[in-house]
Amino acid sequence: MRSLLLLITLWVGVVVGQSPVTVHDNAHNLSYVGFSFSGTEQFQGINYGQDTSGSNRFKPPKAYTYPTGTTVPATAAGAACPQNTISTFLGVISENPGIYNISEDCLNLQVVRPAGTKQNANLPVMVFFPTQGFAGGAYNISLFNPTALVAGATAKKTPVVYVAMNYRVNAFGFSNNAALRSEGSLNAGILDQRLALQWIQSNIAAFGGNPKNVTAFGESDGAVSAGLHLTSNGGKGPALFRRAILQSGGPAGDPGLTGNTTVVTTTAVAQLAGCTGNDSSVLSCLRQLPTTSLLDAVIQYENITTTNGASQDVFFPTVDGTYVPDAPSTLLRTGRFHKNISIIAGWNENDGSIFVPPTLSSSDAVQAYLHSSYPNLTSTTLSTLISLYPLNGFTAAAQALTISPYFLQASQIYRDVNFACPAIDVAHHVARFNSATYLYNLNTSSLASVLSLFNASFEGVLHFSDIPFVFNQPNVGFGTTAAANLTASRMSGSWARFASTGNPSGNPGITLAGWTQAFSKAQAAVTSQNVTGATIRVIGGPHAGSAKLTLEPKDAVEPGLLQRCEFINSVSFYRQLGT
Repeated sequence: MRSLLLLITLWVGVVVGQSPVTVHDNAHNLSYVGFSFSGTEQFQGINYGQDTSGSNRFKPPKAYTYPTGTTVPATAAGAACPQNTISTFLGVISENPGIYNISEDCLNLQVVRPAGTKQNANLPVMVFFPTQGFAGGAYNISLFNPTALVAGATAKKTPVVYVAMNYRVNAFGFSNNAALRSEGSLNAGILDQRLALQWIQSNIAAFGGNPKNVTAFGESDGAVSAGLHLTSNGGKGPALFRRAILQSGGPAGDPGLTGNTTVVTTTAVAQLAGCTGNDSSVLSCLRQLPTTSLLDAVIQYENITTTNGASQDVFFPTVDGTYVPDAPSTLLRTGRFHKNISIIAGWNENDGSIFVPPTLSSSDAVQAYLHSSYPNLTSTTLSTLISLYPLNGFTAAAQALTISPYFLQASQIYRDVNFACPAIDVAHHVARFNSATYLYNLNTSSLASVLSLFNASFEGVLHFSDIPFVFNQPNVGFGTTAAANLTASRMSGSWARFASTGNPSGNPGITLAGWTQAFSKAQAAVTSQNVTGATIRVIGGPHAGSAKLTLEPKDAVEPGLLQRCEFINSVSFYRQLGT
């Protein structure tokens, strides 16, 4: 999903360590020199894949192998993959000025572990997929800094090893035309992630991690990434992780994945780059372009679509017949995904708000906006969808927030279609096969002061609000509160405990206690999309704690959500949505 990375303060290109630290990988006769920092030991810029430029552009990644006996310098972040480096938030705060080092030789990763970790520690591994709507992303974004997460988990006696990777994004990672399809070169960015997961299996033990206890997690399209690895190959072959945490996203979270959106995008980028003709000649031309020329065309197209008000991604994975063999919603519904993987799935209370124009002021405007967001929904389907969200249900909140009720209506619809209902759907199908599943709704944010600064308090607990809490750094540069600090400590603590034990509940002083599995055996056994009830962990807000989702219209927590999701998660709706 296209996400504004709010309040980015600094991007870290090089971190100055307190002192060097060395890991010896006896199995491969390698040494890695990293640095100690604030209770952690960090290793950055470790190559896991070969240079993706030239003839390797768009192709599936090839593993990188260091020569035997190499001492690998790992004290500075490696290059990020080509992406826009001058995006802005509200035209004021630069999002990513620190990603000044971009290159197609970018398949590298970081490993962060507790200070003093021994090679035989066998610690759980948390693998994060950094993303900006598949258009950008890198592990050294400051808001993805794992230092406080890792150090905090150690203090809570659930130590973990953290890994994040750089992978190809935008057109470099998700181009699509017939020539690319015929040579098996679709979804390069997802396959990059897969290669990093394979690197973890072969190498993480040297850093004290347990390759048999890996948790994949991400937010937004990072969660879509984790979800696509969950459904990869239709569930055939190794999964390469044991647990997954899907924050505001999942395998069926990108509308249009089964359609031709990325074909249209690739054609448009190629034309902007001066590459025309049949698909083979276009592909040949694109591969011969200098990196900067192709990236300039990508940025031009991003600017065009942003100006036109696009609310969905323009770069994302597609059904390729192999790694993504079918529509993700179909793979889930038919049980073609990796079993015995426990998950946490959830959403933010106002996940849809930043994707909706606050100027919406009429029913016609809402309908036009939703049609542009979901162009393949029939007029009947769109009308039925809107009818599930009566406008009078938003008038009181609109008055309190001094915003149009039409904005709140569209925002809620977007949240449910893209985030809430897909979360319930994936959790339900995983539970059908007897794996533990947990649901959450985040209803508090550390970003309120920033939104107030920009007169945007109506955005609420917006998309990305979970990241400062999960990474245990609620102060994003505008101060913090005791309540935000406590939520960050407990939420990051629950994430680490889930990675360690498969259960996010623990000591209520250091985790979010009171989690209950999302579905009873009877609820999980329902084979249709009609979820009759669920348990959800509400994080913050007036209903904080364990709560029930029911079909009762007077349900105090998310009334009507299950009814709406019954429609949104239906086979017909998913098919029209293209996911």
